[in-house]
Amino acid sequence: MDNINDNFTLSDVINGLLLAAAFATEMIGGLITNSLVLILTASHLKTWKQPTTIFLSNMLLNNLVVGICIIPFTIITAAMGEWINFEALT
Repeated sequence: MDNINDNFTLSDVINGLLLAAAFATEMIGGLITNSLVLILTASHLKTWKQPTTIFLSNMLLNNLVVGICIIPFTIITAAMGEWINFEALT
């Protein structure tokens, strides 16, 4: 427990830009796929009130929110190689 560090930095073995590109590819693919499945699910009005359809729609919406709100910060963190410091914004 002596080597606990308050800063987040990537090790030299991990290529931060390559990791950021992988996260960006995953985010774009996830947003496209989730949007298409959500549109297909919403277009079937007969099954809209079934519990499985509601559950699937909820999962798709949650995944879209994560893809839009959280993964961009992960991409920036991986590309910079350190944790984002919001001191510059204040």
